[in-house]
Amino acid sequence: MGELDRGGDQDHRDAALGHRVPWRAARRGQAFIVPRSWQWMEGKGILAGPAQRNARHCPAAPEWRVIIQEKIMSKIEWTEKTWNPAVGCTPCSPACEHCYAKRQALRLQRMGLAKYRNGFRVTLHPECLEEPLRWKKPSLIFPCSMSDLFHGDVSDDFRDRVFDVMEVCTWHTFQLLTKRYAIAELYLKKRYTGKVVPSHVWIGLSAWDSRSSVEAQGVLMRMTVRTRFLSMEPLLGPARVIEPIEWVIIGGESGPNARRMDEAWVRTIVADCKRLNIPVFYKQKVVNGKKISMPELDGRTYGERPRFLD
Repeated sequence: MGELDRGGDQDHRDAALGHRVPWRAARRGQAFIVPRSWQWMEGKGILAGPAQRNARHCPAAPEWRVIIQEKIMSKIEWTEKTWNPAVGCTPCSPACEHCYAKRQALRLQRMGLAKYRNGFRVTLHPECLEEPLRWKKPSLIFPCSMSDLFHGDVSDDFRDRVFDVMEVCTWHTFQLLTKRYAIAELYLKKRYTGKVVPSHVWIGLSAWDSRSSVEAQGVLMRMTVRTRFLSMEPLLGPARVIEPIEWVIIGGESGPNARRMDEAWVRTIVADCKRLNIPVFYKQKVVNGKKISMPELDGRTYGERPRFLD
């Protein structure tokens, strides 16, 4: 067997026939080789053979197959883990034109990951709902990083199940992000009538230019949420921060055919955040086709978070 394809952003390891692959590879979302009689136990996080036994290494065997497990630890700079009980989406804004999640989902489909058998079509995975309950270490978690929980093809009943899990997992912090302002506002108003969204559940709206940022901030200010944040990534035009929300994320578009972000736009947003005493997280920019994570702006980086996390 030759080397595994090394494509896209997914972190995985080359492996060859007969090579012993460390067990920790499975926990990092890597591709690895196991005997054909073994399988990945969905929801349990273990490799199991015919006798359903755990394994630390894949023993040598005459027949092999590749297993690709979805990555949990995230490279997204402002979070720590991703949790995807739903995957897939459809475009709803100019910012969706070069969607990183779509590229990744289609690549994982080609690689044979069962969770992405439908490519980027909205698909619910109730078997993944309880994953955060098993993560005992307190973490920043980005739910539905490969989808939008407030997509029209996701029912309120399923949203309820996601929020039920988030409410129970008080040792985690959930950073929920959507472009579908109206559906999110209506759902939260209905679920939390007369109440405040639990403090460990943050609600963020994506914006990409002046018009969308003004609309998003207006919606955020109507929500009964302790931590409201605005994600301006990809930033496609000038924008202003005018409301006293709790956090702002800024980032340029990356990937094939990435559209240009003017750093003057970033400078204006950072100035607004300083004036309103809002933490700002400048995530990335692209220079000569190369993505730069946590870039400097006027001699310093901005990796600020809501102050009660400091």
